Amino acid sequence: VLCIAPVECITLANSFAHAAAIAVSISCLTAPMSSLQDSCTLCFLGAESHQYGKIRLWGAIGWGLGSLAGGSIVEFLGIQYAFHLFGLTMLSVAATVFSLDFASIEMASEASRRNAPGGAASGDGSGDPFWRSVRRLIPGWSYLFFLFVAVVAGFGATSLQSLLLMFLSDLGAPDILEGLMLSVATVSELPVFFYSGSVIKKYGAASLLCASMAAFTVRAILVSFLRNPWMVLPLQLLHGFTFAGCWTAGVALAKENSPPGLETSGQSIFTMAYNGVGGLAGSIVGGQLYDVVGPRHMYRIKGLVFAVTLLLYLLTLADWSRLRKKTAYESVS
Repeated sequence: VLCIAPVECITLANSFAHAAAIAVSISCLTAPMSSLQDSCTLCFLGAESHQYGKIRLWGAIGWGLGSLAGGSIVEFLGIQYAFHLFGLTMLSVAATVFSLDFASIEMASEASRRNAPGGAASGDGSGDPFWRSVRRLIPGWSYLFFLFVAVVAGFGATSLQSLLLMFLSDLGAPDILEGLMLSVATVSELPVFFYSGSVIKKYGAASLLCASMAAFTVRAILVSFLRNPWMVLPLQLLHGFTFAGCWTAGVALAKENSPPGLETSGQSIFTMAYNGVGGLAGSIVGGQLYDVVGPRHMYRIKGLVFAVTLLLYLLTLADWSRLRKKTAYESVS
């Protein structure tokens, strides 16, 4: 609800300083929303947390419908009315949130703590010093590398969204293509979100994350060869894997590695890695590469980064102790 005020002030900004202050205010107010939503959703789902994607897909539907409604309002009524729509939507969301039974979330959290190794004695982490909580949230180097993968994914998502629009504009794309791109991208998310639970349950969240990084690699390389801007539409179908697959897998891995009582903090670290560090790096580094080496080489460089990151992540997933034992056994035999 607090976001409504700065959003309403966007059209009143008459200098870069005013626009920057509004942007910072909106970012600070909205930053915790994603982590809190994901954490609450996972708690409501309980043992069915792998079905998170079937809930998250409604966010994709809302984003698509909101884009369509917002664009229509801007065209026929003016941009200020689109921000009025945001305010009305946030008020309706707040009313819905107040109607939820958060007591059940507390009960689920308490049950999770009791069932955790060590039971209630393991604690919820609320009284731990900050750095001890961080150590509990990042249990080992393999999980730390997962966060690095999230940073790289966020790094790539920026170039395949905002910078892609610039590239298509340079290719002479008409304005209508931008709307069609977003529509295709939104539609591509729906099946991935819907079936992600089955994939995670059968193959694991790490496998879905690897598939997402492979899709990042292929998509970046293919975009670098675009000549006809309309050919971007079939490539947008990969957005389902590069965003929906990556996000769902990241949420699942963050939950799996978060100690009881620190679930929301675990989601916050993942969100910070993907949207914060990765998004910021993608905007700054990607923008510099775009200007210095050009968009085609930028996408090829990023494709190489995705491929190397995927290979390194696969190495962290390997059971090296088992492989060493197998090698030793075969050499003795």
